Order: sequence, then structure tokens, then C-alpha cells
Amino acid sequence: MTFKKNLLKLVNLVLFENYGQDLTISEIIKKISEKYSLDFADNEIKSAISSAPSGSIVEARPSTDPVYFTYSISPNEYKKLQGKIIGDALLPFIEQFLNENQSEEFLACAELEDVVCRFLYQQFNSDIQTVLALMNYSGESNQWNLEVTGFSDKEIISLNAFLNWENASKNELIFKYVSFCYEYCVMTVKKDKTVFASIFKGKEFYLDANIIFRLAGFNKTERKDAVTAFLSKCRECGVKINYSNFTSVEIDTTLKHHTDRIKYLLGGSAPISVDAMQRLSSKYANLDFYAQYVEWTKQPRNKIGDYAGFLSDLKRQISKCTAGMKFQAFETFDQLKTKEIFDEYSQDLTAFKAKRNKGTYEGSIKVDVENYLLMHKLTENSRSTNFFDEKYFFITADHAYIDWACEKMPGSIPLFVLPSVWYSIMLKYYGRTDNDYASFCQFLNQRISEPYDELQTQKTKMLACVLEMDESTEIKEEIIFDIGQRLSNGTAIIDDVEVFVEESHSRITEKKVAQAVQEVEKNHQKDIREANRNATIKHEEGFNKGIAQGRNDILYSQAEQIVHRNKIIHIFLIGLAILSVLVVASALIAQAHTGVGVAVPVLTAIGEKPIIPSIISAAFILLSALFSKLGKYISFFSTDIENVKEKLEKKVDRHQAKKK
Repeated sequence: MTFKKNLLKLVNLVLFENYGQDLTISEIIKKISEKYSLDFADNEIKSAISSAPSGSIVEARPSTDPVYFTYSISPNEYKKLQGKIIGDALLPFIEQFLNENQSEEFLACAELEDVVCRFLYQQFNSDIQTVLALMNYSGESNQWNLEVTGFSDKEIISLNAFLNWENASKNELIFKYVSFCYEYCVMTVKKDKTVFASIFKGKEFYLDANIIFRLAGFNKTERKDAVTAFLSKCRECGVKINYSNFTSVEIDTTLKHHTDRIKYLLGGSAPISVDAMQRLSSKYANLDFYAQYVEWTKQPRNKIGDYAGFLSDLKRQISKCTAGMKFQAFETFDQLKTKEIFDEYSQDLTAFKAKRNKGTYEGSIKVDVENYLLMHKLTENSRSTNFFDEKYFFITADHAYIDWACEKMPGSIPLFVLPSVWYSIMLKYYGRTDNDYASFCQFLNQRISEPYDELQTQKTKMLACVLEMDESTEIKEEIIFDIGQRLSNGTAIIDDVEVFVEESHSRITEKKVAQAVQEVEKNHQKDIREANRNATIKHEEGFNKGIAQGRNDILYSQAEQIVHRNKIIHIFLIGLAILSVLVVASALIAQAHTGVGVAVPVLTAIGEKPIIPSIISAAFILLSALFSKLGKYISFFSTDIENVKEKLEKKVDRHQAKKK
């Protein structure tokens, strides 16, 4: 979009807002200046109006002097613009966000709308100042009056949640609002879009360690996605990505620092959950590396307490991220010929960050100064008057570092820039997708500034006391949660940290003992119920067994009596049979001796035919066997006690069945 078309937009907006009035060129210039803080010459306004489509702007000539010519938009153009005015476009998105994400941590709808508008207003102003500085604009620009420069923690939490909310239309609208500043800056320096189209090619960005850590995923997934999208857009625009040996040293030092800190906290113990750790850590503390360690220990191949292995794994992840970047090595500035300026800057940056409650770790400060002096060395022989021609920039997420660098070189082109500034310029002049808009919104997230917390030092001591306890991880976490609960109830400064921790320790121990006693009592009652149940079962089994045994004894006794009786009957019958045989034999012998009697003819026949005795003997044996088998089958006069008992049981069962 050309400068002339942008200016025509402003003219149309002014005429739209003053519909029904005819404005002269000077009146249009005055209203643009009042509302947008932009100044234009008469011929620029006339040129823009002359480029308008035929019939969209109506010119009236009440005089022959062009100074008195007036202009207004046509009714058709008014209707057309009326449909394009955004109006309160944010409110529906805020209402939808709050409906989908209900939380006590979030502001009410009207309050959140106010916070978002204030934030966009400040972001717009901040970006204008930065981009105009990059363009090395030397003219006057309006200093916007920001009545509110800060936000409360709750406002920042609500704002960040809204910015992070996944909604493509919302993301595009936010980008449009913020990117208006680039249209503003283009209008201010009076350059066309075509000038911006090729400015990125050949530039080189040096990345700070915090950008690389975000890329590795050590600082929330959303930030990783945002940095990944930013670097992808850089490469698409032809920007080379570098990192210095100073940044590499800071990466290694930072990884070792956080690994040693975790080792100091835990030793060989299993890590407590991140949730528990947060209870006694500052809400501003960086627990990203601790969270990495917790996840790392969950992998089967990794061992708890193997901090060397954990550090190696972190370095491997960093190596993957920097594989597509160019490593650049330079001599240190912490040496004899530059020692004085190096030490001076180190002290100055330390004091600057301390005033803003930012980290002042000596190693990090030195690396920041090394990179600051490096950027000046790279540009000292080719400093440009605008960012179109400047080749080297340092990309960092450290706001305090950027402010300090700007303070050290006022009036010059900023070499230390937030990724959001460059990213939004790239999005403005290159293709954009929903993912690009979402990543841009991630860059807009605000950090909660860390106030002085009198309790935090004591919280750190409490955490150390708990971690040193010879207790299980579960017990340690419960103690920490108990301490956190007590502190959240408005506990003032603690007189004796160890006593305070021991009180929570005792509370949890007593609770665990009570739970254990309750569990023992519960198990004891369970054992008693089980014993009673078993006793009842055994009693019933014994009773039934006793009844069965009594019945068995009775039946057995009766069977013995019957068998005894049957044996007597058997003896009697056998004796009777023998006696009968003897009587018959005696009679036969007597008749055979005297030769007189009815049996004499039979005896004579037997004597004459010897086979007859054999037939009689066989018949006798057969009858004896038949009666024996029949007796066993029908148990008639049986002498088998089990057989007799079985018959009695069946008889009793039939009798009981009839009774039922």
C-alpha cells in the first residue's frame, strides 16, 4: 500500500467523522494533526484527494481561491465506510473468551475490555517509538500521554490468558490493532511499502540465550511455538540467524547452574511434583528446568540423581535447536585493552537491573556486556542512519537489557530489539497465516514484575528444611502443601522457620499416624468379622457333621443288629438243612440195608446207573449257588453290614421324603 493511499485513508476517515460538513484543506490538515499527531503539507493532501475514485469525494468551489475549496464524502461513500468501521469489535471476543474460560482469576468483562484497550494503546505507543527509532526519524512526533503504565497481577493474568486464547479471528484483530502503528510510522517517515519489501534480505540477527531456551521448550510450549514461528519467518525473509560464543557460554553456564541447583535441593531423593515445589517457591521463580528434570526422571532409561546425564540431555536438546544457526566466535572484551570499559558497563548494567528487581547474576551480566560490545564492534565501521541499511541486530526477550542498551546510546538506531518488533514488521509486509497471528499474540504476553517478598527468603529456607527430611516424597509434598495452606491464610513473618516447618511436619505425621491407627482398627474389625464368620461356618459344619455322624452311628448300630440276627438265621437254616440231609440219608441207608421201603427202587436204579448221582450232585450245587446270588441281590438275610446300612439309609430317606 503506497503512502498516497494511506494518506487518502486518513482523509476519508476525517471526512467520515465530519459527515455533513464541508472541510477545507487546512481544516483537514488540522483535524488529522489533532487526532493522529501527523502533519502534512497542502500539496500532499491535494494529491491524495485527487487519487480518490471518481465520485467518492465531492469538491465544492465557493470561491476562485483554492484555499477556500471544500471537500466532503458522497452519501454512497459514507455508507460504504460505515460498513467498514470496526467499532467495538473486541467486546464480542472478550465475552466469548470469558464464557469459554470461566475462572475466578479473570477480570469481569468490562474490566478486561478496559485492560486490553489500555494494553493495546501502550503497545501501539511503544512500537511507534521503537520503529521510528529504527527508521531514524529525526522529525518531531507526539509523545503519547500514558496515564497508566502498569498492570496488576490479576490484570496481567487475564490479559495473557486472552492473548493466548486460541481464536484465529481474535488473533487477526489484535494484530490489526497493533500493526496500525506501522502504518502510522510509514506515514510519519512518508515512505511507501515498496521501500520495506526488501529491507530484510542480508540482515543478520544474533540471538540471546533466552530466545534459544524458549526455542528448546524450556520456557513454556507457547513461547517455543512463538519463537519457532518467528525464526521461520526470519529465514523466509532472508535473515541469517547467528549466535555468539558468549551466548554459547551463557547457555552452558545457565544449564549447569540450574542442574546444580536441583542437585542441591534434592540430592539423591526423588523429585517432588512441580505443583508442590511451586507452593514454597516465588511465583516468579523459574521452575522450567525443574519441570524438565521431573519429566526426565519418568523415562525408564534415566535414573534419579543422575545429574550428569540430565545435563547432557539438556545440552543435546540445545544442540538440536542451534543446528540451523551459525556459530560466530569472537575475542572476549574482558581483557586488558577493553577491561576498563567492560568493568564499567558490567557495574552499570548490574545497578540498572537491580533497580528493576531483575536478576543480577554476575555470569549473565558479563555475557550481556560481551554481546553489547560485540554489536558495537560489528557496526562501528558501518553505522547506518536508518534500519533499512543496518545489517546487525541483537534479538532478546530481556526488556531491561534493551532499555539499558537504549540508554547507553540515546538517539541512535536500536540494535537490541524484542522479537515482537521485527516479527510484526515481517508479518506486515509478508504473507500471514492464522499461526503467524497466534505467534504474534504470544509475543505480546506481559511478564508480572517481581515485587519484594519478605516471606520468600523464609519460604526458601522452609523448602530446604522439608527436602532434607528423611521422609518419602509423598510425605514431603503433603508437608509443603500444609505449609502453603497455612501461609495462604495470611500468616505474618515467621519468627522461627524450623519450628514452623516442624509444626507442619507434626501435623502431617499425626495425620498419618491417625490414618494408620484407623487403618489398623479397620483391619482389626475386618479380621474379627472374618473370624466370626468362619466360626459360624465351622459351627454349622460341625453341627451338620455331628448330625450326620449321629445318624450314621444309629444306622450302623441298627445294621449290626440286623446282621447279627441274619447270621443266627443263617446258622439255623444251615443246621436245619444239615439235619434234614442226615435224616434223609439215614432213612435211605436203613431202607437200603433192609431192602424194604419206597426208596429201594430209586437206590437200585442209582446203583445200576452211576450218572444219576452226578446229576443230583450238580443240581444241588446249582441251586445252592442260585440261592446265594439271589440272597445277595435282594439283601435277604444279608450279613454284609455296609449293604444293610445302605438299605436302612434309603428307607429312612424315603420316610423323611414322605413327611415333607
